[in-house]
Amino acid sequence: MTNEEDCPHNFHCSKRMQGAEETINLNEVVHISSTISASECTLTLPNKTVCHYEYGAGSVTPTTLPSLPGEICEIPADLYLSYGPCDFTVNITSKILTGVYRLEYKMRNGTVGEDTFYVYLRSGGVPTGTLQVVEDENFYLRLEDSFENDNGKNCEVLYPNGTSDILLDSSHNSSNHWGTKDECGFKVEGVATSDSGNWTLRMSSSGGAYTFAEFAVTVIPLDQINSGEIPAKEWLIGDTQALDIPKQPYSKYCEIWNPRKELVQRASVCNYTQNIVTDADEGNWTFVFGIDGKLTNETLVQEIDVKKRDIEANVSHSEGFKNGKSLLCSIHPGPVTDCRFTRPDGEVLLPKEGIGNANYSYFGDGFSRGHCGLTIHNVTEEDKGVWKCSVAHRSTQWSGFLNVSSE
Repeated sequence: MTNEEDCPHNFHCSKRMQGAEETINLNEVVHISSTISASECTLTLPNKTVCHYEYGAGSVTPTTLPSLPGEICEIPADLYLSYGPCDFTVNITSKILTGVYRLEYKMRNGTVGEDTFYVYLRSGGVPTGTLQVVEDENFYLRLEDSFENDNGKNCEVLYPNGTSDILLDSSHNSSNHWGTKDECGFKVEGVATSDSGNWTLRMSSSGGAYTFAEFAVTVIPLDQINSGEIPAKEWLIGDTQALDIPKQPYSKYCEIWNPRKELVQRASVCNYTQNIVTDADEGNWTFVFGIDGKLTNETLVQEIDVKKRDIEANVSHSEGFKNGKSLLCSIHPGPVTDCRFTRPDGEVLLPKEGIGNANYSYFGDGFSRGHCGLTIHNVTEEDKGVWKCSVAHRSTQWSGFLNVSSE
């Protein structure tokens, strides 16, 4: 520990703790300072360059001029003081300036101290950018750089919770190491939501560069990508129906396959409209999702039960016409989109709500209720016999037969 006597002129005697680590980008500067004041300072760089200076004994001119090879190191301007903190500034202009820095300082009582600093240079990582992965999948991280030699090589991972683990060194290869023996990589199998956060890989070797890369990992919970089973639906023949499943927020695409194993749509959204329902639409419709962060597709199945409209054909006495008959062909549910009656002699009539003539008019509660009907005002010989009704809902048609007599 230092005291105020060791820190003249209110110097900040400590910028770094002993054994400090610094992570920087290329062409940034690193400041290396002693923890206490000294009269003589020596900094040995990773490339074995030595920077040295001494404080003066109270004179304006320092006792020993600085030794600054190639002007790599910058030093304080207050060398006229009798002592002060060792303070070097190094511009990291290349990989050879990364690694272990050793700072030696001679204190006033002649005791020599030493601090060690580790400087890591930011490097490229694989993958780049934020990694999104689904719970229970695996993910893999790797530095772009390779080990320059096998001497003293070390590959280390720093977890989001602040702990670390050695993945690879000269005598050890962790089961979580990923890549070749010359690469620094890490794998996580069976990812959990607690694995979300910032991960760091660091590598070093004797005489080689010290590099690192950071990785932002986001883990998507399983319950956010699959809504589970979808209840079965009933469709009616001839209707227009829609398939619309819950939104899948992390999907890259959605394929929709009909019960005949035909791909009917591939889009970014997962909804589809079947314009006219037929018998062939009955069965399992399959939704296939491509999820960002999952190696395999995700699937959901929608069961469709197609129902037919039943037609009912009835003949009754007309309430409005004494000698008349009312013919009604109805489907349930409606609506009716086309209504036709064929007379026994082949004449075709097209009854419609509000339309009629002297002999015939529409009968029923309306097309919307599924009623296709005809009133014969006064049954004649040409009206007697078997009539055919044709009722349509969109493109689907049903037929019924009615026997008309004068009774």
